[in-house]
Amino acid sequence: MASSTHIPLPEQFPFDNSAYWDTSKSMFDRYCTVANVATDKVKVDCLLYAMGPRAEEIYNSFTWESENDKTVYPSVVRKFTDYFNGRTNTIYQRALFNRRMQKEGESIDDFITDLHKLAKYCNYGDTREKMIRDKLVVRVRDIRLSEKMQLQDNLNYKKALEMARSYETVLRQNRELHQEMTANATSINRVQSKGKKQSSEKSKTGGKSWKCYFCGGNKQHKRDSCPARKSECNKCSQIGHWSKVCKKGPKTGNSSLPNAKVNAVTDDSDYYFVGTVKENDESTQ
Repeated sequence: MASSTHIPLPEQFPFDNSAYWDTSKSMFDRYCTVANVATDKVKVDCLLYAMGPRAEEIYNSFTWESENDKTVYPSVVRKFTDYFNGRTNTIYQRALFNRRMQKEGESIDDFITDLHKLAKYCNYGDTREKMIRDKLVVRVRDIRLSEKMQLQDNLNYKKALEMARSYETVLRQNRELHQEMTANATSINRVQSKGKKQSSEKSKTGGKSWKCYFCGGNKQHKRDSCPARKSECNKCSQIGHWSKVCKKGPKTGNSSLPNAKVNAVTDDSDYYFVGTVKENDESTQ
């Protein structure tokens, strides 16, 4: 069956990184499945085309037991595997693995996945899982988690991974709870602050509605901005307030002394004169 042309081929193989061969081969096998590439010859042709011109040169350098093996897909894959495994620098791959540490913001699962990918090309054999466990313990970012795992007896890979995942989950949940509590506390503080402000404003007016003693208005204002500041009271004739708030009675004349003479006295006088004057009498007091 012909391949489905609408499905793109995998990216070209990076020949500067021979360790990538296993991953590249797995990706191509998946492509053959979804694209319905069935026959060996078509698979070989698609593989060489997907890998690029350099793969064609390497393919032509292979020695075959029979001419038919050149078009048998498993045989071609085996040849490429031997070629790339012989070129893999194990020391370099192990250096990459040993240098790897958990990045800031990287989850435990992402860290473990990358450790597996790096360890795959280190030729650790049966010890690969133990090497990944050790790297998880000593290269995790959280020092407290690292110490907890180091204190565990008979810590295997599975238990180390479970501890790391559980620890990460608890940290995330605590962080979410803290954020929620902080948001609630902020909301409560805003309400309390508003209540205190209203209480303070109420205490300034004695707990009652505010009223000006000079004009009778209920809108707060300073004395120098009072509309009655320069007005004459119609009730007592004094300056500075209106009659509707006047506490005094109406102004009255002195009828008992119709012809009395009174010396005017001002606040600026140094001395004050106090006495009486009688009509048709020359004596004074």
